[in-house]
Amino acid sequence: MLQSSIVIENNLQLLMTAIIVFTIWSTYRYWLRNWKYTRRNSGLLEKIVAIIIFVVLVERHIGLTSALGTYADWTLFLMVVYLELAGTWFLAKTIDGIDLSSDLYNWGLRLLGGLTILFGALMFVSSGLALSMANSQLVFNNVYWIGSVCLMLLGSFMEYRSFRRHPAIKVW
Repeated sequence: MLQSSIVIENNLQLLMTAIIVFTIWSTYRYWLRNWKYTRRNSGLLEKIVAIIIFVVLVERHIGLTSALGTYADWTLFLMVVYLELAGTWFLAKTIDGIDLSSDLYNWGLRLLGGLTILFGALMFVSSGLALSMANSQLVFNNVYWIGSVCLMLLGSFMEYRSFRRHPAIKVW
C-alpha cells in the first residue's frame, strides 16, 4: 500500500512539473514573444525562460541533500544569479524605453522607484537576519542577498530615469 501511494505521489509531482513547464513555455511562446517590449530582446528572454524551466525541474526533482544535490545547489545558484542579473538588465532596458514626456509618468516612475528601493532594502535586511540565524549549508540561500541588491539598483535606476526625459542606456 505504501509503495502504490509513493508511485501515485511521484506521478502527480511529475504531472504538476509538466503543467508548470508547459505553462511557462506557452506563456513565452504565445504572449511574451509577441509583446512590443520583448521583441527587441527575444534572445535574452528565451535564455531567461530556459533557465526558469531548468530551475523548476531541478528544484522539484533533485534532493539538495543528496550527492548530486551539492552540484545541483551550485548550478542552481549560478543560474538564478544569472537570471536575476539578466532580469534586472532587461527591466532596466524596458524602463529606459518608457516615454516620459508627461509629468504624471515621471512622478509615477519616481513613486515606483522609491517603493522598489524600499522593498529591496526590506528584503536585504530580512534575508540577512534569516541567513544569520539559520544553520543551513546550502549555497542557494545566498540568492536573496543578490536579488535584494538588484532590486535596490533597479529602483535607483528608476529614480535616475524619472529625472531625465531621454533614455539613459545607450549600449545595444
